Formats: sequence, structure tokens, C-alpha cells
Amino acid sequence: MRLLMKIAIPTAAENAAVSDPKFNEKLRSLFLKLGAEATYSNTLDGRRFDYVLVDLDDVTQMTAVAEPVFRFLKVKPEFLPEVAPQPYYGRVGY
Repeated sequence: MRLLMKIAIPTAAENAAVSDPKFNEKLRSLFLKLGAEATYSNTLDGRRFDYVLVDLDDVTQMTAVAEPVFRFLKVKPEFLPEVAPQPYYGRVGY
């Protein structure tokens, strides 16, 4: 089951880890450990959001994916259904 994990990245005032110069490297490493298939960053109302595409075997794996994100960023990720039809999996820009 493919899901899109939406993560509101906290500001440096909310979480000191964000002000670390290697923050983006650590975040990328975390996403790779979670088995992210793709990532995308965007800003909305002055806040950075990261969208991470993950493929889970079962719904029960959501906790195992969300917990490391929560421990690192102190925010709860939101899981959204990935709605691209199967023929488009792996294509860029669908």
C-alpha cells in the first residue's frame, strides 16, 4: 500500500535539531532508512512541508514509520492515500 506521508517541518524555535547545519542530511538519511520511494518539499504559509512516498505491506507498519519521524522532529506525520494508478508507478512528473 503506497502512502504519502506529509510532515510539517518545525521551525528552529520549535525544535533545535532544525538549526543543525547537517539537518537536511539527517532528514534524508531518516527517509532512506524508512524506505522512502520519493520525497518532495514545499512551503505553505511560511512553513516547510516534506512529502514522502512510502510503500507499506500493511497498515500496521504506519506506526513503525511515523515513530522515528516523531522522535526526530517532534511532529506527527499525516498519512494520505497515494492515488496514482499502477501504470504510473515510478514515472517522473505524473
